[in-house]
Amino acid sequence: TLLRAMKEWFVQDIDSNPVGEFWCDNDPSFSEEFFDWISDKGWHVKQSASHHQHQNAPAEAGWNVLNPLTSINITSAPHLGYDYWDRAMVHANAARQFWPCKANAQNASPMTAWTGKECSREHLKPFGAIGYVYDEVNGLHPKGTKAYLIGYIPRHVDGTYDMFDPSSRSMRPASANVTFVTPRFATGEA
Repeated sequence: TLLRAMKEWFVQDIDSNPVGEFWCDNDPSFSEEFFDWISDKGWHVKQSASHHQHQNAPAEAGWNVLNPLTSINITSAPHLGYDYWDRAMVHANAARQFWPCKANAQNASPMTAWTGKECSREHLKPFGAIGYVYDEVNGLHPKGTKAYLIGYIPRHVDGTYDMFDPSSRSMRPASANVTFVTPRFATGEA
């Protein structure tokens, strides 16, 4: 439920400033119990009309960025089809965490602002990128399995990916030993 998610991901303050307002639309998912919880926190609720995210301040304005990025991810990986649209959206959101942002004076990425150190973007790959996942087989030479990138693994070292193996139609979660294929047009070769 929404209330359970809010309790799990609850943030008391942002950049040492206490949360004072909660912006939302008038969607039925916001129950009376939810609003009671918000009120107990001392937050002021500002509501808009249902299905009008543009009225809900910067937090929901992110949908205006994620929706087109999700569409781009899906259309750039037609070999995955629409079955992974949710993964395409999560991928877009994960990548945004490493992009420079005008929300702070330094134009730092959200990840840099969060960790306090410059973050690398080298592990970022396009949604649906072709890679080979390598597994050691009884100490012999590693064997690579062709797979497609469908996401990054949160709270793991950068360069750990969720891969989809089309030959077995299964997920290869938390794959760290992956070599990605760079399309020839990306290298400038003819």
